[in-house]
Amino acid sequence: LAAPDRPGRASADAGRRAEARRLLEQVVAKLAQGAQ
Repeated sequence: LAAPDRPGRASADAGRRAEARRLLEQVVAKLAQGAQ
């Protein structure tokens, strides 16, 4: 998530970051469910 954009690939990198955030949210939600 913290990696800088690659030259000429800013749009693709933004998409990768959005995907990573979504997956991290899923992991956090599953961990929260397991902690209950």
